[in-house]
Parts: sequence; structure tokens; C-alpha cells
Amino acid sequence: MNKKLFAATLFAVIAIITTLLFIKSRLHSNTPAKAEITLETSNQPTTGSATAKIHIVAFEDLKCVNCAIYSTQLYPKIKEKYIDTGVADYTLIPLAFIPGSIAAANAAYCLYHQNTEDFFKFVDYVYKNQPDEMLDWAIPQTLSDFAKASTDANIPDLQACIEDQTYYLQLQDNLKYASDVMGEMVATPRLFVNGNAVEKLDMASIDELVKSFS
Repeated sequence: MNKKLFAATLFAVIAIITTLLFIKSRLHSNTPAKAEITLETSNQPTTGSATAKIHIVAFEDLKCVNCAIYSTQLYPKIKEKYIDTGVADYTLIPLAFIPGSIAAANAAYCLYHQNTEDFFKFVDYVYKNQPDEMLDWAIPQTLSDFAKASTDANIPDLQACIEDQTYYLQLQDNLKYASDVMGEMVATPRLFVNGNAVEKLDMASIDELVKSFS
């Protein structure tokens, strides 16, 4: 092999190796995954740092048993690790598709418009004291009692808001939006990190998604 052919072959081999190493480095880099969905969270209950780079969005139904399990077992870990530390903000979009749940979600919105933190305190209390899903428990008196036990809200204003069904149209819009996001099979709880669906609802999956955006 003459020198020119040898040099050309060597250059080609080096170029191929360099390209393969570059591709490998990109595959193993921490470049954030492309967001699957751009979620609209304006005018939805949100807690945490307004300047956080990580945005966690949950869809929940207050009569949903699995939502109660998520809220009492997994959410406290998310709150401690990401929300309280300023790493993430957290938006909860209430849905109401389980029979009787629209009144509970409306009451939660009533409290949100009084005080955002009262919304989250109320939701937490509901999940910790959630009656059987088959019972028609989301009645004005029970909702007022739950609010009294968990917040310092203005109860007469809350009762008027419950009676007027003030946020029923908002809840219809939420359900339509959830259908747009999830497709025909709307399910709760459903969690997204920076627009990426958390396919397996556990801390390992959430940590992996959060890390990809760090």
C-alpha cells in the first residue's frame, strides 16, 4: 500500500471512530428529553417556586381511590424532594368524571380562589379522609366540614360558591382538556414532568425524568 492510500485510509478510519464516539456521547448525555406535550396550567392551582425549571402537573379526581393512594404515599415524597426545595413547581388540575365528584372539585376550586394553599390543604384532607368511592359523600355539609377541619377559609363564602356551582363550567373544560391530552382514556392520577408523561408512577421514574432536565 503506497503512502497516499495508507494516509487516506487512516484518515477515513479516524473520521469514522470520531463520529461513533460523538454519537455515543450524545446518547449518554444529560440533554433533556423533548417534551411530548405543552401543558396549559394558567389559572390552575399551583404551589412551589415560580422560577423552577421543573414543572410537575397532576390530573386528579377527588373521589378517585388511586388518587388518594398517590396523594398520601407518593406526593409527600415529591413535595419534600422537589417542591419544598425549590427545584419544581407543582400544578394540580382537578377532574370530575367519577359520579358525584364534581361537587368536591367545585368546592376545591372555591377554596383555591380564596387562597391557593387552602386548596392544597383541603385536597390533602379529603384524600386522608376519603369515604368510599361508591358513596355520595360530596354534599355541601360534608364539604364544608372538611374545609373547616383543614383550612381557615371563609366558610359562608365557600357555602355560597358550592350552592352556586360556580366552577362547574371550569371542570367541564378541564375534562375536555384532559381528553385532549390523554386521548379517549382519561385516567387519574396522571402525572407529567415538563410535559413528559410519567409512565410508571413511582419515585424512580419521576427522579429519572427530573434528572434528564437538570
